[in-house]
Amino acid sequence: MVRFSSESLDPEFSQVALLHRISNIVSSELSIDEMLGEIIGLTVQVTGCDACLVYLVDPATHELVLRGSQVPHAADLGRLRIKVGEGVSGWVAQHRSAVALTANAPAFVARAGQAQAPIATVRISQNPTR
Repeated sequence: MVRFSSESLDPEFSQVALLHRISNIVSSELSIDEMLGEIIGLTVQVTGCDACLVYLVDPATHELVLRGSQVPHAADLGRLRIKVGEGVSGWVAQHRSAVALTANAPAFVARAGQAQAPIATVRISQNPTR
């Protein structure tokens, strides 16, 4: 399971300090899973979101694969796959653009048993598996 830091951020945490912390995480010697855990923890602390999931593109299948989550998804890590263009996260990956949805936006239909994401963003990298 991906871990994340329990260290809380000061409410006056500056944007520069936040970017410095992110830079330290991504330039560290952490494994990809440890790095994702740290970034997820930081994201949850800064945004106060209820759920934060990270999907990476599988270069062999071009599918999005769940690689990190702060909510209990241990059985799904590395197994849950979404096709590019499918659902909110798939749309974001296909269009390489962020999207924010209202609670009852009809444009995206959730898979059975999965919650909708009201905000989704994408980061495209040439080396996602470091």
